Amino acid sequence: AVKQGDGMVVTITDISESKANEKKLVDYQNVIEGILNSSYTGIIGLKAIRENDRITGFKVKMVNAEAMFLFTGFHIGTPILFSDLKHLFLKELEDQIKDVITYGRIFKTEKEYVANGKKTWYKVIIKKWDDGAVINLVDITERKNSEKLVISILNSSFNGITLLSAIRDHNHKIVDLEYTMLNDVAAHILKKEPKDLKGKRMLEEFPGVANTDHFINYVKTIETGEPYRSEFFYPYEGYNAWYRVSGVKLGDGVVATFEDITSRKLAEQAIIDKNKALAEANTQLEQAQQELKIVNAGLEKKVE
Repeated sequence: AVKQGDGMVVTITDISESKANEKKLVDYQNVIEGILNSSYTGIIGLKAIRENDRITGFKVKMVNAEAMFLFTGFHIGTPILFSDLKHLFLKELEDQIKDVITYGRIFKTEKEYVANGKKTWYKVIIKKWDDGAVINLVDITERKNSEKLVISILNSSFNGITLLSAIRDHNHKIVDLEYTMLNDVAAHILKKEPKDLKGKRMLEEFPGVANTDHFINYVKTIETGEPYRSEFFYPYEGYNAWYRVSGVKLGDGVVATFEDITSRKLAEQAIIDKNKALAEANTQLEQAQQELKIVNAGLEKKVE
């Protein structure tokens, strides 16, 4: 309303559409919030705080109910500097969060978190989100406990056992194999720690495999379901050892059972070498006996 003379001018604007749109926006936000809070995946959105273009912390832009179990005390909009960060779970991910925000890389890991005396395993996935990052947390405790049971069973075997999962390119071609699970015997034979091999790729860890039929045979087993068995010598990466390997298809991967048979092969070769030496000695003896017979025959003629 605006005063004009001894009266006023009243302007009336119909804002029904604007209010309706506001209500739709609020409803939409409530739906999104409801979806996020009903998710079994913990989700937290962070926006970078920068000082001279250097990431020094973040503001919490979004956190759902599942994530609040981990991030108790975090409030949306509150600035949190890495230098003041007391939350160990995030503190250990500081470099990865900065890397994701800076370079846009996707980071994945599995971490154990202890709260109120309870141990929980999470699969952590960090993705870039505007000038920040979204952290997804999936509770994998049940899977980890199952893996421990399986590993305890596998570790009772005298053979090395690994579960290799297919890595495929955009054409669905298998380009590598990932060590999904392995027992202690397998790690010992491969001269690696289990934690150093899990999640790693075969051709990256053992590039010499590309020079053998070993990788090709595993791929064939995955694609056809035909079991693979072989004994082969591996002269790469300083191993210089003989292995007996068998592989059977499991899902989109292969379960490989193997053992180091170098001692047996060396013993077999030693027997072969001894037999060869004996054969050569026997041949030389026969030749000597033949020569001796010729000499004796000549002497007998002279005596006559």
